[in-house]
Amino acid sequence: MEIILKELAAHLAGIKGNPLPVYLAHGDEYLCKEAARVLVDALVPEDQRDFNLEEMDGGRVGASAVVSALFTFPMFAGIKAVVWTDSRVFISGATATDLLDRARQAHEDGEAFKAARLVLDFLTALRLEPGDLSPAEPLAALPDSVDRKADGPWISQALSLILEKGMTARSSDEAGIMLSALEKGAPGQNVLVITSPTADKRKKIYKHIKDTGLVVDCTVPGGQRFAEREARGRELSRIADQVLSPLGKTLEKAALQALEERIDADLRGFVSTLEKLAAFVGDRKRITASDVAKAVASRRTDPVYVFTGALFERKFEQSLSELASLLDGGYFPLQVLSAFANQVRKFLVARRFLESPHAAGWSMAMNFQEFKDRVMPGVDAFDKEARDLAADWVEEGFIVRAKGKKKKEDTDLVLSKGGSPYPVFLGLQTAGKFSQKELLHYLSLALAADRKLKSSAQDPGIILEGLVLAVCSGMNA
Repeated sequence: MEIILKELAAHLAGIKGNPLPVYLAHGDEYLCKEAARVLVDALVPEDQRDFNLEEMDGGRVGASAVVSALFTFPMFAGIKAVVWTDSRVFISGATATDLLDRARQAHEDGEAFKAARLVLDFLTALRLEPGDLSPAEPLAALPDSVDRKADGPWISQALSLILEKGMTARSSDEAGIMLSALEKGAPGQNVLVITSPTADKRKKIYKHIKDTGLVVDCTVPGGQRFAEREARGRELSRIADQVLSPLGKTLEKAALQALEERIDADLRGFVSTLEKLAAFVGDRKRITASDVAKAVASRRTDPVYVFTGALFERKFEQSLSELASLLDGGYFPLQVLSAFANQVRKFLVARRFLESPHAAGWSMAMNFQEFKDRVMPGVDAFDKEARDLAADWVEEGFIVRAKGKKKKEDTDLVLSKGGSPYPVFLGLQTAGKFSQKELLHYLSLALAADRKLKSSAQDPGIILEGLVLAVCSGMNA
């Protein structure tokens, strides 16, 4: 059986002391914790939890230890719950990028051990050992399929901690160990509660849990369709009340909308931001949109760039999903096409740099610090040449500035327009995956799509889907 989180309480009200053998809550970490808390409250009386409840952290405890606890009879008669939080039971090569992203976030949050554990799980998913990665260039040994937006130094720190603490990879068959135990069946009324950030529905263990237990979907709608935005808004409003009411604070509707515009759909970050806002307003009871503007920096990624990011990573299904969300969410087809064409032009500039003498120190495997030290001076020299060339063109009349307009960057032929060099680093990494011929072909496809959108009766969505197919399949002229 599969349900969503808001249906869980009603389900539990009907079990009457006859729980299912296994529950899985998957999705957002904050909501998964809420689901586990609701399950424990319904399954184990508070006065029995010292003996009939075992909570085990999936970051530290593997399937074998959980199975041992699940097959141990409780101290007192009744239901015993074994809660396995943040389980790695669904780890696979397909979830490797997610593990690396979570490891980076844990490092940024100061959780060094958690980051190291996630890096070790990441390596296990790719069938690699810590010794396969060089501390000096930890990204060099990773397969090309892995997202290389990682910053090398923090991975080196995680590797050092793994070796220092003698951390070892858990069994690569966590799912098989747990599935065998669930098929055998735990004794008495012992119940397993699993929380996981991911849930691969193709795995046998997922199908077994769905057939014999309960799957609780704790994901937060992330698309731009009207229904998805409405559902996300309701969930954020509910959590805001849950967090702020004990603090004696309320959040005006405009403040909630302002928050949603500034953050991604990460509820742990959302809750943390709410707590900071409660402290920011002091004795005042109501948090306003003005408070959000003053206290919260924007972390949200424009949905159109989420689409182009997925497209240039050649993630076909995600690209189609993001495209549908954009069109359903009110983006004009020509607006989406323009974003695609602009990105192609930026990659063409990046390719021109990579093929120039200024890129002599560049390597796809280098980390960000190495890029800043070895390559960024070349980027600055490359951009100076482009600006000088553009200035000559203006002087010679090839470029004419419109009168009365505020002076902007004279040319789009530069890589860096000031600010952090990190976007330049990421742009070069992505551009390096495409040849100049491919990028020029994508521009010609964009031109053809533009003509069709302006002159054809064909469905704009079909036209743009054809563009997505061409890019993701690597079709060339």
